[in-house]
Amino acid sequence: MSFPNSQLGPFEGENDAWAKHVANSFVSGITSEMIAAPGCDAAHAAMAHLNGFICCALLDAATRGSGEQIMPDILDMVRKRVGALVDGGVGVMFSENVGPTLTVLPGGKA
Repeated sequence: MSFPNSQLGPFEGENDAWAKHVANSFVSGITSEMIAAPGCDAAHAAMAHLNGFICCALLDAATRGSGEQIMPDILDMVRKRVGALVDGGVGVMFSENVGPTLTVLPGGKA
């Protein structure tokens, strides 16, 4: 995976792989740690993430657009992910090239 290419949009070509890497890193490094913390309420964490999304999306809008409205590509992705939840269905996303959750290490007890 290469570092983002400034000549492409944030979800075009190799930048899409980087976007998925950032999302996976966020979930494993931030979300998982947050909800595992003693006393963390998942509803509070969800709203904190939503507020963070809004801040990031508006910064993106100021960078790539006029700054007045969240960019259409971001809104389309959000609608796809949230739509099934709003409709009472279940949304499932499959990531490509997902590595193992656990790694077997040699040299354990015999």
